[in-house]
Amino acid sequence: MAECLQYEASSSTPDVLFVRPKQARLLHRGPARIVVTALGEIDVVVTQLAHCQSKAQFVKTRDEIFPDYLNLSYIIANSFSITRDRAIRQAAVGESILAVERFFQASGIARFGAESIREAVFCLDTLRRAYKLVDTIYARNNELSDAMRDADRKLATSFNGSALWAQLHLDCLRVIIAKHTVQDQDVIDEILQGSRLSVMAYSFARQGVELRTRRESFLLDATRDEEDKGLLDESFSDYVEHESSIDAESQR
Repeated sequence: MAECLQYEASSSTPDVLFVRPKQARLLHRGPARIVVTALGEIDVVVTQLAHCQSKAQFVKTRDEIFPDYLNLSYIIANSFSITRDRAIRQAAVGESILAVERFFQASGIARFGAESIREAVFCLDTLRRAYKLVDTIYARNNELSDAMRDADRKLATSFNGSALWAQLHLDCLRVIIAKHTVQDQDVIDEILQGSRLSVMAYSFARQGVELRTRRESFLLDATRDEEDKGLLDESFSDYVEHESSIDAESQR
């Protein structure tokens, strides 16, 4: 995976985020305009991936366009860093992820089937949970000891890279659905595989929270696997319950 983007030098916490144009307008006019423009350029970049007709072409094009995707994401992150109001970031990320989830459910199932879209929504929901942990990291940043700062910077770097890699693939799926481009299943499988890096993003963010949590190390090791399993089970169960409610309403 390519180099991940750098975040604010004044902070040891991750600074990337997931946002769509409507939610970008929660910012003041100037920064909002910058973010909307950058998002438009991201769609131009990602469209190159959306038109790939083979897995080999997809992988080659992905390596070529990822630096541009990264730099545009950096512009978006810096534009949001202008505001010190964490509630704006939280609202923008949460509402953006929900909007894309609904779009996938409404427009993607007919194209790619319920199973593929279920997995895409699961990855989005895992990103949502990861970003909630990032908010916890910001809120508790003064609890980080000096001895842990190097480890925290490495986790932040890993979070940024994993989150951006997952978001690139989810953006690609969104563009494919929106533009009705034709894709072989092996390309879709590669997109879903890349989207699964959302789970790693969650893991790195949770480790960042743990650095700010005073616990005995053996307790962390004993509970880590069970907590991760709980995240995956809960995320999947939430989606199945939501999907069932949609099916029930459609049959009325």
